[in-house]
Amino acid sequence: MKKETLLKKIEKIRKEGGYGLQSLFEKDYDGSCPCFDGKFIVDSKPNEVWGRCWRVSKNAQDLHFFGDIEIGKAIKRCLDTQEWHNEYTLIIHKKPFLETNTKI
Repeated sequence: MKKETLLKKIEKIRKEGGYGLQSLFEKDYDGSCPCFDGKFIVDSKPNEVWGRCWRVSKNAQDLHFFGDIEIGKAIKRCLDTQEWHNEYTLIIHKKPFLETNTKI
């Protein structure tokens, strides 16, 4: 997928209230909790995202990200529009960290 295409999808979801973003990365996401994770390729480069709610995160809510920082920041902005308990803390990783095979 092209970076511009993904950023446009994320921004569209954000403008609509943010809901549905998690299912973009985790195909079986059911919406009962903001926790999600996924691996995806953007412009032939790997990216990983791992969102954790207030029940299991170190901060209020954590968004772990590996890959293009601009995409990570866009995901955070979108998640922060959702009406969960807190804003997300964006945690940037220097190397991949997920073992899932979810791709978009």
